[in-house]
Amino acid sequence: MKYHIYLHTFNLKELTCRRSQETKVKLDEHEWKLLQPDAVQIDSQEDFDRSMDYNVIMTHGDPWFTEGENVRNLCRQLYSCQSAFHMIRQPYQCYLFLRPDMKYTALDTSSVWEIIHDQKSKVIYMPNQGRMNNVSDRFYFGNEMTMQMVAPRLDKLLEYATKKPPHSETFLGDLIHQSQIVVRSLDMKAVRVRANGLHSQADIDCLEKQRDVIF
Repeated sequence: MKYHIYLHTFNLKELTCRRSQETKVKLDEHEWKLLQPDAVQIDSQEDFDRSMDYNVIMTHGDPWFTEGENVRNLCRQLYSCQSAFHMIRQPYQCYLFLRPDMKYTALDTSSVWEIIHDQKSKVIYMPNQGRMNNVSDRFYFGNEMTMQMVAPRLDKLLEYATKKPPHSETFLGDLIHQSQIVVRSLDMKAVRVRANGLHSQADIDCLEKQRDVIF
């Protein structure tokens, strides 16, 4: 398979996320180069935050009860997905959206080939791990028609948040259901790796319960 890597990130020098026990963790601003992307876009997180009306987005509160911290992180995540998708200047048969802060099992190439050979169906492959509302937003892939509905969903979040709390999987699941996209299970797992080097215990426990091996 031939592929290109498109990467979006923010120019952070330090990261704090109380929910994952990350406090003023110093970041390597050049670590993204390990991925050797074919195209990269780096934005100011402060500029992006100023462009967002977080008061409106949190009309119905913060579903994680983190005083808005996780809601802001969700918006930043969706902006990265949207930006990476908008960077693409040529058509592809399959689009993989992968978080770079995770340790993965092998790529499920059989599902990739199914997407490549079916360009007319609205189908998205997602892991069973971490699902809520029948979806997981950690990593997924589909054809261009499907990703045109899913990748730029930040544009739909503002209106959605005036009706419901802006929870990541709830929002994505509702969008997929409304768009009549079929969700298929992905034979692939991952563990989140925090900026402080710790691995998500919830992910490890899930893999051990399913007797999957990733380390």
